[in-house]
Amino acid sequence: MTKKELIEYISDTIGFQKQKSGEIVEIFFNSIKKNVKKDKTIKIVNFGTLKFVQGKLRKGINPITREIITFSSESKIKFIPSQNLDEFINS
Repeated sequence: MTKKELIEYISDTIGFQKQKSGEIVEIFFNSIKKNVKKDKTIKIVNFGTLKFVQGKLRKGINPITREIITFSSESKIKFIPSQNLDEFINS
């Protein structure tokens, strides 16, 4: 589902105008982006948990010079589905 499809679904389901539905979707996603970095964890009951995870430094080898290279760590977002969502998908 794309963001556009989500906006249309909300608009059709609730009866809001598409512009208002779009604003709601934007506010929701911006809230998640802002808070997952600040709080490190966002728990949405009956849906799942978003966790901010700091990756580890990794080492690699330059195939041409055989020099050992250290790659910087990456920040990632990990999604853990709730038990209810797991059961819904697997039923």
